[in-house]
Amino acid sequence: MYRALVNEYSSAYRHAVLAQEPKALRLRTKAEAGELAAQFEMELLEDPPALRLREFWEYDVLHVGVLFKSAKGLDQGTRELSR
Repeated sequence: MYRALVNEYSSAYRHAVLAQEPKALRLRTKAEAGELAAQFEMELLEDPPALRLREFWEYDVLHVGVLFKSAKGLDQGTRELSR
């Protein structure tokens, strides 16, 4: 069950970061965005603390979220992290 959750979050996170321009993520290239997504998946498998997850969400997905995107740009990402 945990692995299925990791797969779902990892896939959604990868899609979210690769859909954006690297500059918006404070990265230089799309390849770095792919590396960020891979790092997220590896760390997620190790049960990171909430503070580390928040660092990943700061890459321009904190307000719109990853799993359940909010078109209104509210605090969807924050709600995902707090549950």
